[in-house]
Amino acid sequence: MGEGFVGLHLTVETKLESLGSRMSDIEKNHRLFRRRAKKIEDKLTFIESKVEPSHGEDMDFRQWDYGTHEGKDKANSEKDKASAEQEAGKEKENSEADDNAQQEGEKKKENSEADEQDKEDSESESETDELKQLKERSRAQADKLWKEIEADEEEGEEKEAETSEEEKENSEDDEKVEEKVVESEAEG
Repeated sequence: MGEGFVGLHLTVETKLESLGSRMSDIEKNHRLFRRRAKKIEDKLTFIESKVEPSHGEDMDFRQWDYGTHEGKDKANSEKDKASAEQEAGKEKENSEADDNAQQEGEKKKENSEADEQDKEDSESESETDELKQLKERSRAQADKLWKEIEADEEEGEEKEAETSEEEKENSEDDEKVEEKVVESEAEG
């Protein structure tokens, strides 16, 4: 019975993790939209500050024109719609440009991080190469020393063999001399 709950628990955890990642993406998009809205508001206030407010802007004198503005109103409303569409297109282009700029900035950041990682990797590779070279030199020196030691030992063994042979010869000579002394004392 506990195994069923473990499987259910794992399923719920994976679903929650996927929802968490989706929420983080949504929050990221929400932050981007807020920034864009802020930029648009700033642009709008800048444009509004450039336009000089005229006195009596709120006054409407069309009531005395007796229908001459009806055609003009339709044309103006069409012009307003076209200009609104153009502004929307410009804002969309600006937002796309902002998106592209942000993506390029992120790509540059990733590339710079990758370059730094490559530098660190190359530095670590050069350090490992130096360590390998040092290791090889140390081995060569150790081999050379061992060969010298073995050669010295062989020479020492040869000298010992020679000295032991000389000692044997000397001891044989000493024995012969003693035999002769003993023989001469026995004769005399």
